[in-house]
Amino acid sequence: MVLHSGCFETLIPAGGSIIILLPSSVFELKSWRMAKSSDSSCIAITLILLFCLPSWNLSSSYEKMVNKTVIVSGASGNLGTAVVNFYLDRGDQVIGLVHRLGGQPRNVANYVECAVNLLDELAVEECVKQLLEKFGKIDIAVMTAGGFAMGDLSDTGISELEHQYRLNFETAYNLTKPLYEHMKLNHGGRLFFVGSGQGLDTSKGKHVVAYSLSKSLLFQLTNIINADTAHTGIRAHVVVPSIIDTPQNRESMPDADFSKWEKPADIAAIIAKYADNHQSDKQTIVVKDELK
Repeated sequence: MVLHSGCFETLIPAGGSIIILLPSSVFELKSWRMAKSSDSSCIAITLILLFCLPSWNLSSSYEKMVNKTVIVSGASGNLGTAVVNFYLDRGDQVIGLVHRLGGQPRNVANYVECAVNLLDELAVEECVKQLLEKFGKIDIAVMTAGGFAMGDLSDTGISELEHQYRLNFETAYNLTKPLYEHMKLNHGGRLFFVGSGQGLDTSKGKHVVAYSLSKSLLFQLTNIINADTAHTGIRAHVVVPSIIDTPQNRESMPDADFSKWEKPADIAAIIAKYADNHQSDKQTIVVKDELK
């Protein structure tokens, strides 16, 4: 937790230790010890904080202060754009992966856009390698690239299954694999996949068979990652939206109640919340539950 005053910023960790960030230096107060300060009001406020506020976790608070390097696939899509904008506004370094360059440019210093075919395993590996050489690390990956198709069992052939598999699973897997190896070496990282209600519960997917089956694999991949990285700083999550409020969805469902749909910006904020909370082991994040 960070508290701001006119003279300092205060971090409040667990265990009765306070770190005060002054304009030119950092002092640490352990239990009863106090740092010298020319401003007695700062000392008074510090004592109040020490005795009156509950314990907070320093590592979680400090993580929020440090700029992250975030990679977003499908960065030109509706949800991808919202995630990119959220982290740019926060001041993090953002890497947007798109299928091709040429969209609306973002003239900000902390954004880099890369064109890569996420279905090309070797191209994705090379892209990640070059990005790591440039930025040194990638802390958070949000994989929003994917596709959708209607079709019940009688309408769904192998070609439809393969197409949805490639769009919804292979694009995520090809990016996850090199990032996962990097995060293991770096002893930390967050991976976010975008699932669906039909992927979480395939019994609801009878009218979207290929889509449902392809999305279900993301939940299984998340299980594998988290089993392999238990008690490490790496965690994978599946975010489960219902209907996302996009221009395309409004056009295809003009008579729907748009007020019940989930805003891309809200989903982006939920992703960031769990990326920052390193104490949470919640694997499946259902957006409608988070918005209650």
